[in-house]
Amino acid sequence: MRGRVGGIRGHAVQDRAGLGFRGLAGDQAEAFAELPDSYRTGLVRSRATALHRQLSGRPRDQLGQALTA
Repeated sequence: MRGRVGGIRGHAVQDRAGLGFRGLAGDQAEAFAELPDSYRTGLVRSRATALHRQLSGRPRDQLGQALTA
């Protein structure tokens, strides 16, 4: 997919920048928190919830806060 930031391409960019998976997770939590309410439902929410289940530590907390906001 052209122009896609998330997914595998997102992981590759983060890894090259030296941020790894935790850096990507923090970025995802921040992006989700900035979405308008109307975009925080459906597929976007289910993907964020699935990511939240896989995380631990600070990234999990950040995304958890964004999911409950």
